[in-house]
Amino acid sequence: MENTKKARRLKHKINLWIDRLSFNFINLGAYKKISLIWVLISFISLFLNWFNLTNEKISGNSFSLNSWYVWFVIILFLFVCSFMLLSNNSKEKIKTKMSIFFSDYAIITFSWIVIFFLTIVIFNSLRWMIKFTQGIEIGNAIIFEIIGSIFMIAWWIFSYKENKKEILNRLYIENNKSMEDFEEYKDILNKTSDKNMKLPI
Repeated sequence: MENTKKARRLKHKINLWIDRLSFNFINLGAYKKISLIWVLISFISLFLNWFNLTNEKISGNSFSLNSWYVWFVIILFLFVCSFMLLSNNSKEKIKTKMSIFFSDYAIITFSWIVIFFLTIVIFNSLRWMIKFTQGIEIGNAIIFEIIGSIFMIAWWIFSYKENKKEILNRLYIENNKSMEDFEEYKDILNKTSDKNMKLPI
């Protein structure tokens, strides 16, 4: 009986968590949705062929290589990207506790830069193995991972510039509106002052 209650509570929490993620995804901007989809594709590519053994007709993924720490760090940074995209209040609390003052744009761009360089490390290792070992070919998934990382870095730099431009335009419009309101208020004050200075005949 107790186990059934625990199972129900766990199921309820999972459903709430899925509903919250779905709600956050629906309310994301177009560029963030594309980024999140690309995070998922990048994660799936880790399980696809990163190299092929042509002699034995065997393909290996990122986990088949003797570099477990690389794919582990890649998954960690993919999780960071997902968390920054989907979370609202939680990420701000964590950033405050850890005294992180970087913007979401900077953190996500940095994450993709790390993923890019780690993938390049594995790519160069495979190229080195090809020089000294016959029957090894570089798979399509690792090339896809590299191209995807470059695309996401460029995508987030572009998004940051566009967002910055939008903020500056908004500030410019608000500043101009404030100046217009001030000039209008100034004219009212001047008119009132002129009326007060006139003496009755």
